[in-house]
Amino acid sequence: MVFVKLYLGIVANAIRTLKNTIKVNELISKLNDEYLISQLKDYEKYKEINLWDLGKRATAQINVGANLAISCKDNIYVGQIIGVIDDVNGAIGDVVGWARQFEQPWSNVILLRDVVTIPQEERISNFIKEYDIYPFKILNNFIKVEGDDEKQFFKIVKSPPIPCKIEIPEKPKIEVPSQLKNIIKDIKKLKVDSTHQERAHESLIEKFFEYLGYERFNDIKFRVGRVDVSISMQGKPIIVTEVKKYWNLNVKKDHDVIQQAYNYALINGAKFVIISNGDYYAVFDRDNGRTYMDNLKGEFVLTNLDKDGLQLIDFLKKNNME
Repeated sequence: MVFVKLYLGIVANAIRTLKNTIKVNELISKLNDEYLISQLKDYEKYKEINLWDLGKRATAQINVGANLAISCKDNIYVGQIIGVIDDVNGAIGDVVGWARQFEQPWSNVILLRDVVTIPQEERISNFIKEYDIYPFKILNNFIKVEGDDEKQFFKIVKSPPIPCKIEIPEKPKIEVPSQLKNIIKDIKKLKVDSTHQERAHESLIEKFFEYLGYERFNDIKFRVGRVDVSISMQGKPIIVTEVKKYWNLNVKKDHDVIQQAYNYALINGAKFVIISNGDYYAVFDRDNGRTYMDNLKGEFVLTNLDKDGLQLIDFLKKNNME
């Protein structure tokens, strides 16, 4: 099976990430978003990859393991789809130098391997235009070709299809509680709203603490002194949370945010310190060790939960703090 996208002119972004490969480790090193990094880590074994973005509607139609052909004015690029990265803010596109369209981020980053560049010929364009009809047509200038038609396509482009050799990364399946799923939906909605304020992040965190069993207006307090969100039990603060608006919050680089949260904890005596943007959470236990990293009990991203993240969430529940 091969998916084919036809562009009518030269596409500058193709030169950056289809004609040229991207080293996975170098890409990871330039990103600050833990969610993106955790997704890309699964593909480090490929060393070098190619990238493309077909847009939301077309990306929803493709299959991992299938071939993808990008037909531009001068060249056609053919590679195998090995994965799709969810990048709401378009950080990967910005890092690799993709020109944005109408200032919108490239948020559906397709990972490809073994991309070959084939000089464009008129007969290739004619083939694609001929097949750009039902039942091959998925969207305008986007088709799916398989069976004998796929063989004909690769015969015309004078390139064999790239065999499916990929190993799709398998992550342990975890059961995410329905209440958390609702919060995750809210996070994804907020990530595409570029006009939101920091208060929206505090609202996400409030919902999360309610899920943990803490009561609104009683256990959960906002703006207590200079603390963004404070959790108290029996009148004593146990958790202070410093809230930030930006989605690339990270313990490795945001030491000033951690220090700010620690200053508040020293004032009111809270044992636990959290920095969060409503999606990413870093949890510190001030009784463990002498440095921030000694105190770090763990991190998790609600939109990319794993077993360790769920265990840390369970630890934070009110009934485990009593």
